[in-house]
Amino acid sequence: LHYVPHLARPFWSDRPVILEMGHYDHAKRVGAWGGERYLQAVRDYRASYVSVHAMPPTFLAENRDLVDRINRVLGYRLLPESVALPERARRADGLALSAAWRNVGVAPCLPGGRVAWHLVDGAGATAATLVDDGFDVRSLAPGAPPTVREARLALPPDLAPGRYAVRVSVG
Repeated sequence: LHYVPHLARPFWSDRPVILEMGHYDHAKRVGAWGGERYLQAVRDYRASYVSVHAMPPTFLAENRDLVDRINRVLGYRLLPESVALPERARRADGLALSAAWRNVGVAPCLPGGRVAWHLVDGAGATAATLVDDGFDVRSLAPGAPPTVREARLALPPDLAPGRYAVRVSVG
C-alpha cells in the first residue's frame, strides 16, 4: 500500500487528481481495507474523482456512510453561504445583490464558471437570467474563508413588474 499525498502537491491546483483504490475484496481478505484511510486520502490528495474497484451494489451496501462522507468533500463544492437581495428592485437601478461563496470541497473548480441568478415567476417559468460575468468561481480556493461578491446586475427591459423567486446556478 502506498500513501504519499505530497506527490499530488505539484498537480492538484491545476489538474484533477483521480484516486484509484486497490481491489476491495482482496483488501478486505488480507485486512488492508480501511475506509477512513480512503476518506483521508481524498482529503490529503485533494481528489477530484475516486475509483472504486468493487461490485458497486456490494461496496455501497457495506460502505454507505463512507460513500456519503466522501461525497460531501470530493472535488469542488460551491456553496453560497449567504445571499442578500433587496425586497424591491427598479429596472433603472438593476438588481443589487451580495453573496458569500465558499468551496467546501477539497479540490479547486478547475473549469471555472460564472454565477447566474434566475428570476422565476409564479408559474415556475424563468423570466430572466442575470449572469455575473465579473466573478469566476475558479477563484474560490478549497477550504478558504468565504468570498463576498457584490454585484449590480442589469434587469432586462422587457421584464414585467411582479414578484419573482430567485434561483442560482453556476455555468
